[in-house]
Amino acid sequence: MNMGIDSPLKENDEKETKTIYAVNKLICENLLYAYNNSFDIPYTIFLYMCTIRKRV
Repeated sequence: MNMGIDSPLKENDEKETKTIYAVNKLICENLLYAYNNSFDIPYTIFLYMCTIRKRV
């Protein structure tokens, strides 16, 4: 199933904020980055992909 992405995304690709979810995600990532730079607080971002599915 092609979701409109022709090639894999990279960490340093330009971020698009077309939805509220995308804006919120980018703000949170930038906030974590700022805290890391200011206070040397390490962080990890987990991305869970569709953890709910139909039982077989």
